[in-house]
Amino acid sequence: MKTVLTIAGSDSSGGAGIQADIKTMISNGVYAMSAVTALTAQNTTGVAAILSSPPEFLAQQLDCVFSDIFPDAVKIGMVSEKALIETIAQKLTQYKAKNIVLDPVMVSTSGARLINENAADTLKGKLFAIAEIVTPNIPEAEVLTGIKISDKKSMEMAAFNIFEKYGCAVLCKGGHSNDNADDVLCADGKLRWFIGKRINNPNTHGTGCTLSSAIASNLAKGYGVEEAVERAKMYVSGALASMLDLGRGSGPMDHGFEIAGVFGKRYKGTTDYMHHPRHSQAAPVAPTYGYTPTPQSGPDCLAAGTSNQRKPLLRLSAKNESISVSERLKMPRCIIFSAGTYYGLPFALNTDDFIICADAGLLYCKSEMLTPDITVGDFDSMPDPQANCDIIRLPVEKDDTDTMAAVKIGFERGCTEFHLLGATGGARPDHTIANIQSLAYIAKRGGHGFIYDKNYTYTVIHNEAITVKREADRKNISVFCIGDRAEGVTLTGVKYPVCGGVFDMTFPLGVSNCITEDKAVISVQSGYLLVCTERL
Repeated sequence: MKTVLTIAGSDSSGGAGIQADIKTMISNGVYAMSAVTALTAQNTTGVAAILSSPPEFLAQQLDCVFSDIFPDAVKIGMVSEKALIETIAQKLTQYKAKNIVLDPVMVSTSGARLINENAADTLKGKLFAIAEIVTPNIPEAEVLTGIKISDKKSMEMAAFNIFEKYGCAVLCKGGHSNDNADDVLCADGKLRWFIGKRINNPNTHGTGCTLSSAIASNLAKGYGVEEAVERAKMYVSGALASMLDLGRGSGPMDHGFEIAGVFGKRYKGTTDYMHHPRHSQAAPVAPTYGYTPTPQSGPDCLAAGTSNQRKPLLRLSAKNESISVSERLKMPRCIIFSAGTYYGLPFALNTDDFIICADAGLLYCKSEMLTPDITVGDFDSMPDPQANCDIIRLPVEKDDTDTMAAVKIGFERGCTEFHLLGATGGARPDHTIANIQSLAYIAKRGGHGFIYDKNYTYTVIHNEAITVKREADRKNISVFCIGDRAEGVTLTGVKYPVCGGVFDMTFPLGVSNCITEDKAVISVQSGYLLVCTERL
C-alpha cells in the first residue's frame, strides 16, 4: 500500500487541515500519516485559538515517520512560523523526500494574510525549491507574483511566473473566480487548463487541503503530475456535489462520498449512501423477483466471506480521448445495472445521472431503492418490472445484448461516461464477452466506460500502445482481441504471444501472459485489444 505524509495544522471541526487530509487520503486509496504543525480551536464559523507545535517536537514527529514508514508522497499545508518552515525543509531534505505537494496557505478566503512577511519569504526560499508542485489559489498567486489576476490570461501569467522563479509545477486554482472553477497547471513550462464545473454548494471549507492531499495521494500511486491533478479535481468535485450540510457556517465537504459497503452505509439497515432524490423513503425490503445471481468462479467473483474493494477500472479509451474529464463532468453519467455479480454502489450518485437497468439489473436497482429512468431487456430472468420507468422490451433471442442496448440508449441521451455495475456476468462467459464488447463500443464512440471488479483491471486500446509496469503486486497480464481481428499486434516484455483470433465465447478469459521486463509494451496498429492486469 502506498503511503502519504501530511504536514499541517489540526482542525478541531474536521473539515480542513490534518483531519481533511487523512480522510482524503483514505478515500484515495493510500495509507495516511501526519505531523502536526499546530493545534486549532475552530468550527465552521471561524478560528478561536491556535497553539503552534515547538520546532523540536515537529522534528521528532518527522524523524519517527521517515525512520519507520517512509512516505511515497508528502503534502504540506498551513505552516505559519519561520522556525517550523525551516524544520520541515531541513528534515525533508535530510530524508530525500519525494513527491512533495505544497499548499501555500498564505491568504484566507476573506483576503486576510495568514502568514507574516518573514515566514512567507522562508516558505518561498526553503519549500518551493523542493516541491514537486505548489497549489496557490488566486489571492495567494497574486501575493507570490505581484500580478493582479482578473482573467484566464493573468492566471496563466502568474502560474508561469511562479514556475520560472522556483522551478516547480504550479496549479493556480480558480475557485475564487466569480465566473468558473477552472484551474491552470504550469508543468515543465507547458500550460494546461482543467475546466471545472462550478457546484452551487456554500460548504467549501477545506477545499484547498483536500485538493492538495488528493494530488499527493495520486502522485504516491505513480500517476504523473497532470493525471494526479485531473483525478484530484474530479474527487473534489464529487465531494462538493454530495452536498453535505453541517454546521452554522461554511461547512465541510463529504470526503467519504465514495465509501460504500457494509461499513459505509449511512443509516442502520439501509443502503441510502448519498440521500439521492431517487431513493425511496420506505424501508428496504428483500427483492422478490425470484432470481439471485450466485458468484461461482472467475475474476469478478468473490469467495464467501471476502470483501470487495469496488475500485473502478479507468481509462477504457486509453489515450484516444475525444472528451476531457472536465468536460465529462458537465454531462450526465449513464449508470447501468446489468445481470451479473453485484456488490453495492461503489460511488456517489448525482441528481442528473441517467439510470438504466438491463434486464435482471433491476434486481440490484431495487435493492438500492432506486427508480431507474429506463429498464431494457427481454425479462426472461425475472417477472415484469413493477417500476415507474420507461420499459423497452428486446426479443428473447437477444438475451446477451441487454447491456449493449442500454449503452446505445445512454449515448442517445447525451451520456459519454458509462458505469457498468454487475456487468462482468458472474460465471456466464457469454455475458462477460457481451459486456466487454459493450466497453469496446463505448471506446469506439469516444466515450469512457467503467466496470467494477475485485481482482483485475481492464483497458481497451486501439491504434496505439500502452505500457504496463512490472511491480510486486501487479504481476500478470492477459491480452485479448475484441470484435474485429486486431492487426499489427506487438508485445514487448511479455512471455507469451497474443492470440490473433477473434475474441468470442471460445476464447478463454484469464489466459496469463507473465510480464518479464520492468515495462511491458502492448500495441495494436488497427482493431481493438482488451488488456487485463492484476489489480493493485
